[in-house]
Amino acid sequence: ACAIAQDADPHAFIAKIRPDHPRLFFNADTWPTIKQRALGERREHFDKLKAYANGPMPTGDWIPIDNPPPRPGSELAIHDYGRLVAACAFVYRVEPSPELLAKIKDMLLASLDFYEACYEQSREANWYSQSRIGCFAALDWLWDDLSAEERQQIGKRLLDHLHVGYTKPGITYRNMGGYTSGYYGVDNVAWFAGVTLLNEGIDDALALEFLKMGYDTYGKLFTHRASAAGDDGGGGSPTLAYLLATYPNAEWAFFHSYGAATGEDITQKAPYNYSTLLPNYILWNWLPGGLEFGYGDTAHLDNKLPKSGLYGHMSQLIHFFGNTQPELAAQAAAVRERAGGSLSAATWGFMALLLDDTTGPPPAMPPMPPARHFENMGQVFMRSGDGPDDTYALFACGGTLAQHRHFDATHFTIYHRGFLALDTGTRQGNTDNLQNYYAQTVAHNCIQIKMPGEPPIPYWNGTVFGNDGGQYKALGSKVIAFETGPEFTYVAGDATAAYRPEKCSQMVRQMVFVPPYHFVVLDRVVSTDATYTKRWLLHHANEPIVNGNTWHSDQDRGRIFCRTLLPVDA
Repeated sequence: ACAIAQDADPHAFIAKIRPDHPRLFFNADTWPTIKQRALGERREHFDKLKAYANGPMPTGDWIPIDNPPPRPGSELAIHDYGRLVAACAFVYRVEPSPELLAKIKDMLLASLDFYEACYEQSREANWYSQSRIGCFAALDWLWDDLSAEERQQIGKRLLDHLHVGYTKPGITYRNMGGYTSGYYGVDNVAWFAGVTLLNEGIDDALALEFLKMGYDTYGKLFTHRASAAGDDGGGGSPTLAYLLATYPNAEWAFFHSYGAATGEDITQKAPYNYSTLLPNYILWNWLPGGLEFGYGDTAHLDNKLPKSGLYGHMSQLIHFFGNTQPELAAQAAAVRERAGGSLSAATWGFMALLLDDTTGPPPAMPPMPPARHFENMGQVFMRSGDGPDDTYALFACGGTLAQHRHFDATHFTIYHRGFLALDTGTRQGNTDNLQNYYAQTVAHNCIQIKMPGEPPIPYWNGTVFGNDGGQYKALGSKVIAFETGPEFTYVAGDATAAYRPEKCSQMVRQMVFVPPYHFVVLDRVVSTDATYTKRWLLHHANEPIVNGNTWHSDQDRGRIFCRTLLPVDA
């Protein structure tokens, strides 16, 4: 169980918000250090940020609309400039100039014209919140360089845009995924709007409403993600393409802005400190050659572990927890070194200049145990070692997260010099294959129970046209036994509740891994009608060669043999 650490008054923090500007991401006290960092040790990164700020103007938008003509007196086309505005505003604070200030004002007004046109045409302006947060950041950072009339105009239009976005029905592609998802849609903007415009006389009631709403939702988000991570690690999704990409950005933005606005470090309290266990979860998912198991809604084109955001995410962890939890920060540094890369200058590039993420050489990582059960993520990881020729396996069962999870309880993936027992299908292009095959039980190494007339099981991408005997719930299974040691790892999963009760009385899978090469799988399946066909699925990358009750197949440098022992007449 996890509770939000807070005062008796959940909104007592509001009294701590400083009256001056800036308040978002940095303040007057922290700015000198950040500016010095930009002009000193991180000058190369600042120069990249400046090159982005001075580079070509964006010409396309996330979703096409009928763009209005430029405003009278301006030649700037109407587009969403929010991310670029944030970069330009940061550069202006380091190296102010009248020309850059005029450019920022022009882009802010053009962006507002675009946002308003989008909602007038019932289209969402952007799936992601970063551009609109960028506009609030620019307003906050340039507050003292804007006239009272300019603050009023820009601030009021931004607030009104949000209000319409939250209340107008029928907006196409509106991302209000909330705290159980990535929390990177328009609903994520409320907190930043409230911090920027609290008590500024623009629309104090609406600013306060957004501030409270944003803070409360962030509290739910951290509680939700901390509950999923438990004492093992993880976060908002077991699909790494989500967990290691945009999901953590909402957290870092909140940490920086809350600290700058209130002067209080909230990161060390539960549930806000859950992310210190994220490196552990990454390491258990990491396969030789920079690969991963490919669990959930990932593309399955190459199963490369998504590393593009790892350098930044690990740097954020080191910044916030390096002094208080040095061992976990060292683990983050080891993951960062292994992932490689650098901090982005284009996507909120100013973030890199907020960070004190210096650290000594990462210590040698201690050997990992043979297995670990991530109870709330719904995964058991097994391995014979950490080398390129070791065997790695994932057993999926239990868990609390339905986000981007398939109907795959008791599925297993085996990797040894190649993917030998696969999680199959692809979401590439988000075609009908996604919901009809890829997310369904048939695409996984599971048991099917074919009941005539069973209705299709919906999935988020579109219509499902049939049912081939799979599960009907992503949640409901449970791990009923787990034991690990040098000689073996044993796990038992009860997936009965994942199948319709009209067809399934029992579905329990027991799996034993005897390292380095052997797996034994025993399934106890009882259908409500003995005539219902049962299928035992094992997916291969290439066509298997069958010899009696034994078959084998190859992938990359690996080979898997499978032999049916029981029942004798299988």
